[in-house]
Amino acid sequence: MVATNRNVAILHDNGPDGQVVGGQLWPALAKKYGFNVVVSASFPVDNAQFTSIIADAKAKSADIVLVDAITPQAVSIRKQIASAGYHPKVLVIEKGAEPAQFGASLGALAEGVLVGGYWDPSFPYAGAKELMAAFEGETHEPGSQHIADSYAAAKVLIAALGAAGSIEPGALNTAIGRTDATFVVGPVKFDGQHFARLPIVEVQWQTNKTVVVWPVRVATGKLLFPLP
Repeated sequence: MVATNRNVAILHDNGPDGQVVGGQLWPALAKKYGFNVVVSASFPVDNAQFTSIIADAKAKSADIVLVDAITPQAVSIRKQIASAGYHPKVLVIEKGAEPAQFGASLGALAEGVLVGGYWDPSFPYAGAKELMAAFEGETHEPGSQHIADSYAAAKVLIAALGAAGSIEPGALNTAIGRTDATFVVGPVKFDGQHFARLPIVEVQWQTNKTVVVWPVRVATGKLLFPLP
């Protein structure tokens, strides 16, 4: 287990994701596992200035900072944390830290930032490695986990079209709901709430790319701690 003072600062936007993750899930989990939420701040999705809430988190000695924000805000928050001379030991930036543009915009400041993920080309699913290689080869852009969900969604639809033998909406929807197969993201099977749940991993920016650091059984790198 890594050592922190268990003080947590939660910074989240007021969009749907931010309100659920930052406003509900993170505070509940912090309480459940004995962490102290010393700062909980919400901001508009177009906000660009975070100095006051960062100063508050620094003043209250939050070793752990949890952020839910889109990429432009995520980049600004990371830069402003550095400018404030604030050195939390753990920095998680959900949503905004996932795209390749986050790392490209920040360079060395991206190092050590954590973000949740659900796909990596190292996963043992047919086509995972090849999908990333094909995307980067054709676009000359770095790939991300979102190429996998988009690709898998298209494959699910194509399979459902074949199973339904029709483009009639009801028949097609029924066929999609009966999906039970493994795709590039892993097994896809919809439950009674129409969700196909994928396993979650934690990835971390290390030397200009993301590596899987948890769970250990699928890790492609070791956790960098504390945040540089």
